[in-house]
Amino acid sequence: MSIKQAAQNQHYVPKFILRKFLANLGREQVNVFQKSTRRSFSTNISNVMAERRFNEFRIDSSFYASFEESVCKVEDIVLPAYEALIDRRRLTGTPEENAMLAMFVAFQMLRTRSYRDSIAGLFDQFREHFERHDLPIGALEEFAKPDNEQIKQFHLESMAESFEEFSHIIGTKNFLLLQAPPSRSFYLADNPVAWHNDEPDNGIFSNMGLALKGIQLYVPLSSEFMLAVWCPSILDKFRTQASEKRAFARRSRSAVTLSPNSLPRSKKIAFDGEMEKLDNTIERVDKLTKAADAGRPIQATTENMDFYNVKQMQFARDFVICQRADFKLAKEFVKRQGNKQGGMKFSFG
Repeated sequence: MSIKQAAQNQHYVPKFILRKFLANLGREQVNVFQKSTRRSFSTNISNVMAERRFNEFRIDSSFYASFEESVCKVEDIVLPAYEALIDRRRLTGTPEENAMLAMFVAFQMLRTRSYRDSIAGLFDQFREHFERHDLPIGALEEFAKPDNEQIKQFHLESMAESFEEFSHIIGTKNFLLLQAPPSRSFYLADNPVAWHNDEPDNGIFSNMGLALKGIQLYVPLSSEFMLAVWCPSILDKFRTQASEKRAFARRSRSAVTLSPNSLPRSKKIAFDGEMEKLDNTIERVDKLTKAADAGRPIQATTENMDFYNVKQMQFARDFVICQRADFKLAKEFVKRQGNKQGGMKFSFG
Protein backbone atom coordinates (compact mmCIF):
# COMPACT_ATOMS: atom_id res chain seq x y z
CA MET A 1 0.00 0.00 0.00
CA SER A 2 1.39 3.41 -0.97
CA ILE A 3 2.10 5.81 1.87
CA LYS A 4 0.18 8.44 -0.12
CA GLN A 5 -3.09 6.55 0.32
CA ALA A 6 -5.39 8.08 2.90
CA ALA A 7 -4.92 6.71 6.40
CA GLN A 8 -8.13 5.49 7.99
CA ASN A 9 -9.16 4.80 11.56
CA GLN A 10 -8.94 1.03 11.97
CA HIS A 11 -10.83 -0.52 14.86
CA TYR A 12 -9.46 -2.96 17.42
CA VAL A 13 -12.97 -3.39 18.83
CA PRO A 14 -15.09 -3.88 15.70
CA LYS A 15 -17.94 -1.63 14.70
CA PHE A 16 -20.40 -4.52 14.73
CA ILE A 17 -19.92 -4.75 18.51
CA LEU A 18 -19.93 -0.99 19.06
CA ARG A 19 -23.30 -0.79 17.26
CA LYS A 20 -24.81 -2.99 19.99
CA PHE A 21 -24.01 -0.22 22.52
CA LEU A 22 -25.39 2.78 20.62
CA ALA A 23 -27.00 5.58 22.62
CA ASN A 24 -28.02 7.43 19.44
CA LEU A 25 -28.93 5.10 16.58
CA GLY A 26 -29.25 7.75 13.89
CA ARG A 27 -25.87 9.31 14.55
CA GLU A 28 -24.22 6.05 15.58
CA GLN A 29 -23.00 7.60 18.81
CA VAL A 30 -21.92 5.89 22.01
CA ASN A 31 -21.48 7.17 25.56
CA VAL A 32 -17.83 6.91 26.63
CA PHE A 33 -15.95 7.23 29.90
CA GLN A 34 -12.21 7.92 29.74
CA LYS A 35 -10.15 6.62 32.66
CA SER A 36 -7.19 8.93 32.15
CA THR A 37 -9.24 12.14 32.19
CA ARG A 38 -12.11 10.90 34.37
CA ARG A 39 -14.62 12.50 32.02
CA SER A 40 -17.49 11.18 29.91
CA PHE A 41 -18.63 12.23 26.45
CA SER A 42 -20.57 11.06 23.39
CA THR A 43 -18.97 10.37 20.02
CA ASN A 44 -19.48 8.54 16.75
CA ILE A 45 -18.23 4.94 16.76
CA SER A 46 -15.69 5.86 14.07
CA ASN A 47 -13.77 7.83 16.67
CA VAL A 48 -13.43 5.35 19.51
CA MET A 49 -11.54 2.08 20.05
CA ALA A 50 -9.69 2.73 16.80
CA GLU A 51 -6.43 4.30 15.60
CA ARG A 52 -5.08 5.55 12.30
CA ARG A 53 -3.27 2.77 10.44
CA PHE A 54 -3.63 0.47 13.46
CA ASN A 55 -3.36 -2.67 11.31
CA GLU A 56 -0.58 -1.34 9.07
CA PHE A 57 3.16 -0.96 9.48
CA ARG A 58 5.69 0.93 7.37
CA ILE A 59 8.05 -1.22 5.32
CA ASP A 60 9.95 1.69 3.76
CA SER A 61 9.56 5.41 3.10
CA SER A 62 6.99 4.82 0.38
CA PHE A 63 4.89 1.80 1.37
CA TYR A 64 2.90 0.24 4.21
CA ALA A 65 2.12 -3.44 4.74
CA SER A 66 -1.52 -3.84 5.75
CA PHE A 67 -3.30 -6.54 7.75
CA GLU A 68 -6.62 -4.72 7.58
CA GLU A 69 -8.02 -6.96 4.86
CA SER A 70 -7.14 -10.06 6.90
CA VAL A 71 -8.74 -8.53 10.00
CA CYS A 72 -11.94 -7.84 8.05
CA LYS A 73 -11.99 -11.42 6.75
CA VAL A 74 -11.89 -12.83 10.29
CA GLU A 75 -14.68 -10.44 11.29
CA ASP A 76 -16.76 -11.64 8.34
CA ILE A 77 -16.25 -15.26 9.41
CA VAL A 78 -17.38 -14.79 13.03
CA LEU A 79 -20.07 -12.15 12.43
CA PRO A 80 -22.93 -14.56 11.47
CA ALA A 81 -22.51 -16.59 14.68
CA TYR A 82 -22.31 -13.40 16.75
CA GLU A 83 -25.46 -11.90 15.19
CA ALA A 84 -27.36 -15.20 15.37
CA LEU A 85 -26.59 -15.57 19.07
CA ILE A 86 -27.90 -12.11 19.92
CA ASP A 87 -30.98 -12.49 17.71
CA ARG A 88 -31.77 -15.98 19.07
CA ARG A 89 -30.97 -14.90 22.66
CA ARG A 90 -29.59 -18.31 23.53
CA LEU A 91 -26.64 -20.60 22.81
CA THR A 92 -27.17 -23.72 20.70
CA GLY A 93 -24.08 -25.50 22.02
CA THR A 94 -23.27 -26.97 18.61
CA PRO A 95 -19.63 -27.63 17.73
CA GLU A 96 -19.94 -25.12 14.88
CA GLU A 97 -21.17 -22.35 17.18
CA ASN A 98 -18.54 -23.12 19.81
CA ALA A 99 -15.80 -22.97 17.17
CA MET A 100 -17.00 -19.60 15.87
CA LEU A 101 -17.34 -18.12 19.37
CA ALA A 102 -13.88 -19.40 20.30
CA MET A 103 -12.46 -17.67 17.22
CA PHE A 104 -14.38 -14.50 18.08
CA VAL A 105 -13.02 -14.39 21.65
CA ALA A 106 -9.45 -15.30 20.67
CA PHE A 107 -9.30 -12.71 17.93
CA GLN A 108 -10.75 -9.98 20.12
CA MET A 109 -8.24 -10.79 22.84
CA LEU A 110 -5.27 -10.58 20.46
CA ARG A 111 -6.19 -7.54 18.39
CA THR A 112 -6.37 -4.76 20.98
CA ARG A 113 -4.10 -1.80 21.68
CA SER A 114 -3.64 -3.16 25.19
CA TYR A 115 -2.22 -6.43 23.84
CA ARG A 116 0.16 -4.44 21.65
CA ASP A 117 1.27 -2.42 24.66
CA SER A 118 2.03 -5.63 26.56
CA ILE A 119 4.29 -6.81 23.74
CA ALA A 120 6.13 -3.47 23.77
CA GLY A 121 6.55 -3.76 27.54
CA LEU A 122 8.40 -7.04 27.15
CA PHE A 123 11.34 -5.31 25.53
CA ASP A 124 11.69 -2.95 28.49
CA GLN A 125 11.67 -5.98 30.78
CA PHE A 126 14.35 -7.72 28.71
CA ARG A 127 16.63 -4.72 28.93
CA GLU A 128 16.04 -4.18 32.65
CA HIS A 129 16.70 -7.87 33.33
CA PHE A 130 20.03 -7.90 31.53
CA GLU A 131 21.08 -4.57 33.02
CA ARG A 132 20.54 -6.07 36.48
CA HIS A 133 22.81 -8.96 35.50
CA ASP A 134 25.59 -6.68 34.20
CA LEU A 135 25.34 -7.77 30.58
CA PRO A 136 27.99 -5.94 28.47
CA ILE A 137 26.76 -2.70 26.94
CA GLY A 138 27.36 -3.99 23.42
CA ALA A 139 25.13 -7.00 24.01
CA LEU A 140 22.42 -4.72 25.42
CA GLU A 141 22.12 -3.03 22.04
CA GLU A 142 20.46 -6.20 20.76
CA PHE A 143 17.65 -5.55 23.23
CA ALA A 144 17.04 -1.92 22.27
CA LYS A 145 13.33 -1.14 22.30
CA PRO A 146 11.84 -1.39 18.79
CA ASP A 147 10.24 1.67 17.26
CA ASN A 148 6.48 1.97 16.83
CA GLU A 149 6.43 0.44 13.35
CA GLN A 150 8.42 -2.58 14.51
CA ILE A 151 6.09 -3.04 17.48
CA LYS A 152 3.15 -3.02 15.09
CA GLN A 153 4.83 -5.69 12.99
CA PHE A 154 5.58 -7.86 16.04
CA HIS A 155 1.97 -7.50 17.20
CA LEU A 156 0.40 -8.37 13.86
CA GLU A 157 2.73 -11.34 13.41
CA SER A 158 1.91 -12.49 16.95
CA MET A 159 -1.80 -12.37 16.14
CA ALA A 160 -1.28 -14.60 13.12
CA GLU A 161 0.87 -17.05 15.09
CA SER A 162 -1.32 -17.27 18.22
CA PHE A 163 -4.84 -17.10 16.80
CA GLU A 164 -5.29 -20.79 16.03
CA GLU A 165 -3.80 -21.98 19.32
CA PHE A 166 -5.85 -19.56 21.43
CA SER A 167 -9.04 -20.46 19.52
CA HIS A 168 -8.44 -24.16 20.17
CA ILE A 169 -7.91 -23.68 23.91
CA ILE A 170 -10.95 -21.42 24.29
CA GLY A 171 -13.04 -23.91 22.31
CA THR A 172 -12.56 -26.50 25.09
CA LYS A 173 -14.35 -24.27 27.63
CA ASN A 174 -17.99 -23.92 28.63
CA PHE A 175 -19.85 -21.01 27.05
CA LEU A 176 -22.57 -19.26 29.06
CA LEU A 177 -24.84 -16.40 28.06
CA LEU A 178 -25.34 -13.72 30.73
CA GLN A 179 -28.18 -11.21 30.62
CA ALA A 180 -28.30 -7.81 32.30
CA PRO A 181 -31.36 -6.93 34.41
CA PRO A 182 -33.72 -4.35 32.83
CA SER A 183 -32.27 -1.50 34.90
CA ARG A 184 -28.60 -2.10 34.02
CA SER A 185 -26.28 -2.24 31.00
CA PHE A 186 -23.01 -4.06 30.50
CA TYR A 187 -19.90 -1.93 30.08
CA LEU A 188 -17.72 -2.41 27.01
CA ALA A 189 -14.00 -1.72 27.47
CA ASP A 190 -11.44 -1.01 24.77
CA ASN A 191 -9.83 -4.25 25.95
CA PRO A 192 -13.08 -6.19 26.37
CA VAL A 193 -11.93 -9.77 27.09
CA ALA A 194 -11.72 -9.62 30.89
CA TRP A 195 -10.05 -12.44 32.83
CA HIS A 196 -10.77 -13.85 36.28
CA ASN A 197 -9.81 -16.91 38.32
CA ASP A 198 -10.99 -17.90 41.80
CA GLU A 199 -8.33 -20.60 42.04
CA PRO A 200 -5.40 -19.35 44.18
CA ASP A 201 -2.00 -18.78 42.63
CA ASN A 202 0.95 -20.33 44.40
CA GLY A 203 2.90 -17.12 44.89
CA ILE A 204 5.30 -17.97 42.07
CA PHE A 205 3.15 -18.63 39.02
CA SER A 206 0.09 -16.58 38.07
CA ASN A 207 -3.35 -18.19 37.97
CA MET A 208 -4.09 -16.25 34.77
CA GLY A 209 -3.65 -18.52 31.79
CA LEU A 210 -6.04 -19.80 29.14
CA ALA A 211 -5.30 -23.45 29.93
CA LEU A 212 -5.28 -23.09 33.72
CA LYS A 213 -7.90 -24.60 36.00
CA GLY A 214 -10.65 -22.20 36.99
CA ILE A 215 -10.02 -19.58 34.31
CA GLN A 216 -12.97 -17.36 33.41
CA LEU A 217 -13.29 -14.93 30.48
CA TYR A 218 -16.02 -12.31 30.16
CA VAL A 219 -16.79 -10.63 26.81
CA PRO A 220 -19.62 -8.10 26.36
CA LEU A 221 -21.68 -8.86 23.25
CA SER A 222 -24.20 -6.02 23.61
CA SER A 223 -25.52 -3.73 26.30
CA GLU A 224 -27.84 -6.59 27.33
CA PHE A 225 -25.76 -9.73 26.80
CA MET A 226 -22.32 -10.94 27.83
CA LEU A 227 -20.52 -14.13 26.86
CA ALA A 228 -18.87 -16.02 29.73
CA VAL A 229 -16.17 -18.58 28.93
CA TRP A 230 -15.52 -20.89 31.88
CA CYS A 231 -13.11 -23.68 32.59
CA PRO A 232 -15.25 -26.88 32.71
CA SER A 233 -14.10 -27.43 36.31
CA ILE A 234 -16.32 -24.54 37.46
CA LEU A 235 -19.67 -26.05 36.47
CA ASP A 236 -18.43 -29.46 37.64
CA LYS A 237 -17.68 -27.95 41.04
CA PHE A 238 -21.12 -26.32 41.21
CA ARG A 239 -22.83 -29.63 40.41
CA THR A 240 -20.75 -31.52 42.98
CA GLN A 241 -21.40 -28.93 45.68
CA ALA A 242 -25.14 -28.93 44.94
CA SER A 243 -25.23 -32.72 45.16
CA GLU A 244 -23.35 -32.69 48.47
CA LYS A 245 -25.60 -29.99 49.92
CA ARG A 246 -28.71 -31.87 48.80
CA ALA A 247 -27.47 -35.06 50.50
CA PHE A 248 -26.61 -33.09 53.67
CA ALA A 249 -30.09 -31.56 53.73
CA ARG A 250 -31.71 -35.00 53.41
CA ARG A 251 -29.59 -36.43 56.22
CA SER A 252 -30.27 -33.46 58.49
CA ARG A 253 -34.02 -33.60 57.98
CA SER A 254 -34.08 -37.37 58.49
CA ALA A 255 -32.08 -37.06 61.70
CA VAL A 256 -34.52 -34.51 63.10
CA THR A 257 -37.59 -36.44 61.96
CA LEU A 258 -36.40 -39.78 63.32
CA SER A 259 -35.04 -38.41 66.57
CA PRO A 260 -36.93 -39.73 69.63
CA ASN A 261 -36.74 -36.27 71.17
CA SER A 262 -38.42 -33.32 69.51
CA LEU A 263 -36.44 -30.14 69.11
CA PRO A 264 -37.46 -27.21 71.32
CA ARG A 265 -39.50 -24.65 69.40
CA SER A 266 -36.70 -22.07 69.20
CA LYS A 267 -34.21 -24.63 67.86
CA LYS A 268 -36.80 -26.01 65.41
CA ILE A 269 -37.36 -22.50 64.01
CA ALA A 270 -33.60 -21.98 63.68
CA PHE A 271 -33.19 -25.40 62.03
CA ASP A 272 -35.98 -24.73 59.52
CA GLY A 273 -34.41 -21.36 58.70
CA GLU A 274 -31.04 -22.94 57.97
CA MET A 275 -32.65 -25.62 55.83
CA GLU A 276 -34.53 -22.96 53.86
CA LYS A 277 -31.26 -21.11 53.18
CA LEU A 278 -29.67 -24.37 52.06
CA ASP A 279 -32.62 -25.14 49.76
CA ASN A 280 -32.38 -21.67 48.22
CA THR A 281 -28.67 -22.11 47.56
CA ILE A 282 -29.25 -25.49 45.92
CA GLU A 283 -32.07 -24.02 43.83
CA ARG A 284 -29.87 -21.15 42.58
CA VAL A 285 -27.06 -23.52 41.61
CA ASP A 286 -29.48 -25.91 39.89
CA LYS A 287 -31.03 -23.00 37.99
CA LEU A 288 -27.62 -21.80 36.82
CA THR A 289 -26.34 -25.21 35.72
CA LYS A 290 -29.61 -26.08 33.94
CA ALA A 291 -29.60 -22.73 32.11
CA ALA A 292 -25.94 -23.25 31.17
CA ASP A 293 -26.66 -26.75 29.84
CA ALA A 294 -29.64 -25.48 27.82
CA GLY A 295 -27.87 -22.34 26.56
CA ARG A 296 -30.50 -20.09 28.11
CA PRO A 297 -29.54 -16.62 29.38
CA ILE A 298 -28.50 -16.45 33.02
CA GLN A 299 -30.00 -13.37 34.65
CA ALA A 300 -27.36 -11.29 36.38
CA THR A 301 -28.06 -9.79 39.78
CA THR A 302 -27.06 -6.27 40.82
CA GLU A 303 -24.03 -7.73 42.58
CA ASN A 304 -23.12 -9.74 39.46
CA MET A 305 -23.39 -6.63 37.28
CA ASP A 306 -21.05 -4.70 39.53
CA PHE A 307 -18.52 -7.53 39.27
CA TYR A 308 -18.75 -7.78 35.47
CA ASN A 309 -18.52 -4.01 34.92
CA VAL A 310 -15.66 -3.61 37.39
CA LYS A 311 -13.82 -6.30 35.40
CA GLN A 312 -14.27 -4.20 32.26
CA MET A 313 -12.85 -1.21 34.13
CA GLN A 314 -9.88 -3.25 35.35
CA PHE A 315 -9.03 -4.43 31.85
CA ALA A 316 -9.77 -1.18 30.03
CA ARG A 317 -6.74 0.61 28.64
CA ASP A 318 -8.51 3.97 28.69
CA PHE A 319 -12.06 3.88 27.33
CA VAL A 320 -15.29 2.25 28.51
CA ILE A 321 -18.70 2.49 26.83
CA CYS A 322 -22.10 2.31 28.53
CA GLN A 323 -25.32 2.65 26.56
CA ARG A 324 -27.10 4.26 29.51
CA ALA A 325 -24.16 6.57 30.34
CA ASP A 326 -24.33 5.10 33.83
CA PHE A 327 -20.73 5.77 34.84
CA LYS A 328 -21.19 5.98 38.58
CA LEU A 329 -19.39 2.66 39.05
CA ALA A 330 -16.65 3.72 36.60
CA LYS A 331 -15.99 6.94 38.49
CA GLU A 332 -15.93 5.13 41.81
CA PHE A 333 -13.50 2.59 40.37
CA VAL A 334 -11.07 5.29 39.20
CA LYS A 335 -11.40 7.09 42.53
CA ARG A 336 -10.44 3.92 44.40
CA GLN A 337 -8.07 2.19 41.98
CA GLY A 338 -6.63 5.03 39.92
CA ASN A 339 -6.56 5.39 36.15
CA LYS A 340 -3.74 3.00 35.27
CA GLN A 341 -4.02 1.08 32.04
CA GLY A 342 -5.49 -2.38 32.48
CA GLY A 343 -5.21 -5.73 30.77
CA MET A 344 -3.06 -8.82 30.80
CA LYS A 345 0.64 -8.08 31.34
CA PHE A 346 3.39 -10.28 30.00
CA SER A 347 6.26 -10.78 32.41
CA PHE A 348 9.87 -11.83 32.05
CA GLY A 349 12.00 -12.92 34.96
